[in-house]
Amino acid sequence: EELPADDAVDVLALVEDSVTEQVLQRVDLERAEGLRELASYDPQSAGGVMNSELVTVPEGVRLGDAIKLIKNEGEEGEDGQGVFVLDGQDRPVGYLSFRQLITHSIHEEVRDVMAQPVSVGIDVDQEEAAGLIQHYQLEELAVVDGAGVLVGAISADDALAVLEEEASEDFLKLVGASAEQPTRQSITRRVWTRLPLQG
Repeated sequence: EELPADDAVDVLALVEDSVTEQVLQRVDLERAEGLRELASYDPQSAGGVMNSELVTVPEGVRLGDAIKLIKNEGEEGEDGQGVFVLDGQDRPVGYLSFRQLITHSIHEEVRDVMAQPVSVGIDVDQEEAAGLIQHYQLEELAVVDGAGVLVGAISADDALAVLEEEASEDFLKLVGASAEQPTRQSITRRVWTRLPLQG
């Protein structure tokens, strides 16, 4: 099973550059270029945690046509909780959940059913992006470039992972441990020993 682009980049970041190049030479050119671009973003930014391999549908079609487009994408079309709806300039103008696809008539227009999308720029801090997903209870957050063109999306699961990581880092700082240099002592033990120093 092929890893989503964001997960693939995370794995490649753990190995030597020479190994990364060997892996990229074994995948098709389009995917390799996409992974290289994704890896170029600041890992702490929205661009660094987004998935760039998305299925999208145009706004001027019916739900039945949208379903066909999604099915044609195979497994990639089954990832996520829905699809973004794009205008003629590839800018997100709506979001269509899979729930909406199965609860509305296939003859309805996508633009009449879709929800208003929420988007952020590529360089926005990942914690801010994750906070938006949590605040608005989004299934996915659109990530756009300077021209408003959709370049990727951050899922609710990815946002949860970001928030958990940030919370862990904040907690480690609280008990006097570095996130980059984890302590051998248990968290409970370090909190206990630090308590007299707090306040």
